Amino acid sequence: PSADNTFNAVAARVADARALARQLLRLGIDTRADYMQWYGPRAFADHVLYLPNHPGMGVGDVDRVVRAVRSCLGR
Repeated sequence: PSADNTFNAVAARVADARALARQLLRLGIDTRADYMQWYGPRAFADHVLYLPNHPGMGVGDVDRVVRAVRSCLGR
């Protein structure tokens, strides 16, 4: 009854998840392609990656991830 739900990653669907993951890693943002497997092994692997989002991140950390994604996507 006293447990709180937390989200440790945010799924992002993009045209080329592997390319975006490489670009983000160069900017110091680590992502995962295999965080959730209930859709089956490798389902959506080419188009989905999971962005970091955990309770230890502050607003500035989240903003940094958002800026990095926008930069990599040219937005």
